[in-house]
Amino acid sequence: MVLPLNFLTRLRNLFNAAFDDASEILFAPFMKRMVVHPMSSASWRIFSEKFRRHSPFHAASRLQRFAAVGSLLVRLPFYALEKLIFKRRLADHHIEKGPIFIVGHWRSGTTHLHNLLSQDPQFSYLSFSNMVMPHDLLLGRILPVIPWIMKFCIPKTRGIDSLTLNPQSPQEEELALFMLGGVSYYNCYFFPQQWDEYFAESISNPNDFSEGLKAEKGVVFAYHRLISKLSYFYKGKRLLLKNPASTSRIAMLKSLFPNAKFVHVRRNPYAVFASSKARLPRMIDGFSWNDPLDINYEDIAVDSYRLLMEQYFKQRDSIPEEDLFETSYEELTEDPDKVIAEIYSKFGLERSEESLQRHADYLKSQKSYQKNSHRMTRAQVERIQNEWGFAFREWNYEMPDRLEIVD
Repeated sequence: MVLPLNFLTRLRNLFNAAFDDASEILFAPFMKRMVVHPMSSASWRIFSEKFRRHSPFHAASRLQRFAAVGSLLVRLPFYALEKLIFKRRLADHHIEKGPIFIVGHWRSGTTHLHNLLSQDPQFSYLSFSNMVMPHDLLLGRILPVIPWIMKFCIPKTRGIDSLTLNPQSPQEEELALFMLGGVSYYNCYFFPQQWDEYFAESISNPNDFSEGLKAEKGVVFAYHRLISKLSYFYKGKRLLLKNPASTSRIAMLKSLFPNAKFVHVRRNPYAVFASSKARLPRMIDGFSWNDPLDINYEDIAVDSYRLLMEQYFKQRDSIPEEDLFETSYEELTEDPDKVIAEIYSKFGLERSEESLQRHADYLKSQKSYQKNSHRMTRAQVERIQNEWGFAFREWNYEMPDRLEIVD
């Protein structure tokens, strides 16, 4: 493997010299226009359905669409090969240990908690390399060179903040759910002109989740398929998953996985709004295939929080008290050891000396992480107070110190 490694290293250095950082130019998911799009890893059924429904497309997405078609054509034989090899094995596989789902609105600290808890070797999780190849995920067990190649391709950070990425970085499952079943919050970013429709389909109408397991589409099918694959891939280890979009799906997930546990992370609504409003245009600019003109990011940020959290409050009482733990970003950053200990105690998990050390090492590595400062207008502050009043009443939040109010 010396020659291929040296060759790829020299090739990457060549790109770096010419373009400053080739991975950022070709693969960064939050740049103005990336080349590799999540549609490249979807099934042909999903790709063709979206392509027919939403064309004509924005000219800026032309290269993405071309690359997606090429990727799909190359990967279809691998999809078929994995199904041939592993279909029976997956059907016979039983998920014994209930998954732990981390939920909470976007920008509330779910990623930080996921990264922290995933240091414990008793957990398995959806890695970056798993996420981008859910149809041929299991082939990674017999073709380990794939994650190795990805090391040279993925961006250094998530783009929306300074959190680093690598092939084994824990990732949320929402993109993989899209690739497997087609129903996903990410459709809102791909086709923002249909934002309300796709948001309702994937988030705010939980009673509609579902053609079921046999339909081979939808959230229920996709979740069952993904978690079955991950459980088999990691030989039955307990899965630790994170997905803000599933904050409104906890009742469905509990029905699908009766032994599941849930951790909900909340954050000061002012910080959530400011961070969400800044995040939305980056995501849409990087992912949209339709022209995103006339998109009101403030309205989307306000409505999305209200609709998501309303569903969470409606459903949380259906989850047994011993299976739900609620915490906050503020508690997590102030005393992470206490939060971790409480989670382990609540769910009856063992915490080994190795996990203690790994948690400590991870927290030490994050000490240089710079939190974002946020700005809001007075009108936005008043709007949040009025439309998100239920959250302030529930959690007694006040104005954060790192928020700048402008006229």
